Amino acid sequence: DLHRVDRRQRQMCIRDRYLLARRLSRARHLLRTTAQPLGEIALACGFASASHFSNRFRHALGGTPGDYRLAFLR
Repeated sequence: DLHRVDRRQRQMCIRDRYLLARRLSRARHLLRTTAQPLGEIALACGFASASHFSNRFRHALGGTPGDYRLAFLR
C-alpha cells in the first residue's frame, strides 16, 4: 500500500534526524571537553568517517568541528 510506504519513510526520516541530532550533541560535548582527534570523535559518535562527520556537522551547525573546538579554547 502506497500510503503505508510513505508513512514508513516519514517515520524513518524522523528517526534519522533524531539520531543525527544525538550524534552531533555527543560530538559537540567531546569537542568541548576532550582533545581527541576529530577522526576519533567521528567514529565514537557513529559517523563512518571524519569527512562524513565534518560535512554533517557543517550542514547542521554552519561551521566545522575544528572551528567549533577553537571557539571553546579561547
